[in-house]
Amino acid sequence: CVLAADGTVTTLAGGERGFADGPAAAARFRYPAGFAFDTQGRLLVADMATIGVRRVTSEGETTTIGGADGPGLSRFPRDIMTARDGRIIVTLSNRVCVLAADGTVTTLAGGGDDDDQEDDEGEVFVDGRGEAARFNYPYGIAEGPDGRIYVADKNNHAIRCVRRDGTVTSLA
Repeated sequence: CVLAADGTVTTLAGGERGFADGPAAAARFRYPAGFAFDTQGRLLVADMATIGVRRVTSEGETTTIGGADGPGLSRFPRDIMTARDGRIIVTLSNRVCVLAADGTVTTLAGGGDDDDQEDDEGEVFVDGRGEAARFNYPYGIAEGPDGRIYVADKNNHAIRCVRRDGTVTSLA
């Protein structure tokens, strides 16, 4: 939906619950959880229940650009952002990933078993680099003025910092 300055609300895309790409009201979403704009001003939606990332144009045309039946997303996308360098960053159940233009996903930081939040040792709160780091439902995500990615690690009750090389440190 779009909220105008006069208080008018207009639906840009979506309507009934479900999954479908297409124009405006024909598009369907199941659990839109995170939103951001790409470098061209199009809306990006982390549609958690469909395990997809969707792009919505200003005319309401919706297209799946990652996950769902396509490549890459192994778990539910919770939040999304576009970094100043144009990278699309997505948080999944236990990872912070980069979504490429072709829909492929690479892990920037985080790892462990995608089917269970705890790995063999039960550790879900580990600082480290790349897949050695552990998150427990990273939700909120933002880029700081220093270019680092800051993540609200929900179930660890922590704020984490992810550097461009994938190194994770806990801040609070």
